[in-house]
Amino acid sequence: MIFNPALGLWRRIRRRIAGTGLSLDTVADAEAQLTALEADLPAYLWAYREVLGPWLAEAAAAGDLADQLVRWLHRHNQFLYATAQTRAELAQVYVQAMADTAELLAEARTLPEVEAGMPHLFAEHHKRLALALRVAFGTRLRDTVQSEYSPGLQLAMLGLDRVETPVLDVGCGATGALVAHLRAAGIEAMGLDRDAQAPGTVMGDWLIQDFGRSVWGTVTSHLGFSLHFLHHHLSGHDLAYDYARAYRRILASLKVGGRFAYAPALPFVEDVLGAGYGVERRSLASYGGGLPIESSTVVTRLV
Repeated sequence: MIFNPALGLWRRIRRRIAGTGLSLDTVADAEAQLTALEADLPAYLWAYREVLGPWLAEAAAAGDLADQLVRWLHRHNQFLYATAQTRAELAQVYVQAMADTAELLAEARTLPEVEAGMPHLFAEHHKRLALALRVAFGTRLRDTVQSEYSPGLQLAMLGLDRVETPVLDVGCGATGALVAHLRAAGIEAMGLDRDAQAPGTVMGDWLIQDFGRSVWGTVTSHLGFSLHFLHHHLSGHDLAYDYARAYRRILASLKVGGRFAYAPALPFVEDVLGAGYGVERRSLASYGGGLPIESSTVVTRLV
């Protein structure tokens, strides 16, 4: 296998973004001193500068790096929604960082000059990144607890002892645990998630997804779609209207007799669905803990 310095650097940067143990607050703080870098990075850049300089100047990988950052954001705060414009602006931050690095390699005459210039370059990159995050997300930049749950717990909380096929799990998570569980049982199922990576899942945005019409026997979403809908509704965020439209598209995608099962419940929507749908709410009080989640809901398309 032929060694590719650019591919090696690209993987190194991806790992740096994915593996950072910093909090979201720290990353979004432009005054934080985030200049630490791998000890061998300047030497790597210097050794392969003739290849890496042009590759960095081209900045073709900037969009992928922005996507990696968005996935990192999702792991820290699942309610952050990065629009196409936000992703493009974050990509521009990486374009600038890569261009600055290419310029440093072109102007440096010795390795010590690269070693001296990199901390300043990293500091400037962080300031631009923090500003872009603040502009895009404002005061919502804080860490929240997020977990993936076992398939058994998801089905129990949704009140599903059976599913009609095919099944779509909206917000299946990166691992698609429920989808894998259903497919292992011989049930036709697929998952949709913005960070989907597992077999049987597709990466997509539920706010703009075309769910089809009259195609699904069961649509599920455990602490996913409806949790985000409720969050933006209670926050008074304009995204709540986009969720209402997506909710309607999900209902239209059900077969007659098909069911949309989700938790938490959305009584402010369910109470105005009309005669074409049956609504069954199931209390989660037995789980205890004083959770602000009233219930799970199963909406059945009747006609």
